[in-house]
Amino acid sequence: MRGTAIIARKHLHITQIDMTQSGRAIAAEFHVTRLINVYAPSGTSKRTQRECFFLTELPALLSADSHSILLGGDFNCTIHPADSTNLPAASRALEDTIRGLALTDTWEQDPQRPAYTHSAPTSAALIDRIYLSKADINRKTGIEIIPTAFTDHHAVVLRLTIPTNVA
Repeated sequence: MRGTAIIARKHLHITQIDMTQSGRAIAAEFHVTRLINVYAPSGTSKRTQRECFFLTELPALLSADSHSILLGGDFNCTIHPADSTNLPAASRALEDTIRGLALTDTWEQDPQRPAYTHSAPTSAALIDRIYLSKADINRKTGIEIIPTAFTDHHAVVLRLTIPTNVA
């Protein structure tokens, strides 16, 4: 539990930075987009704690002023059975949150060649994700999952266009 962070280049104007009391989520405004990074409780034994996180802590970071939302991080659960090679740690609360905010998953899973972001000795799962407001999905120029050193997770890298009048 080292917490979460949002890192931005020096010239980008980031405002309204908020964090949950647990440190499991942080949010900031960039232009008209609410950026939210999460690290949800992990493991089967913490399922109730994870559902509570999605239902109580995460909504506290949402801003009514935001025109769009980019929600990403380590969710430590899945929504779809195809996102895990084993019995998935599915989350109804996360599914309801994503639907309620009208977000879409930026990763498009290929059933013929599934990709996963976390590996364990007996399973793999797509638990690290980035969701984006449906109205902004056309700003996506690319996405990839890449291996990362010193962790059992892969990084999810999303590329978006940024309006030219924003700096």
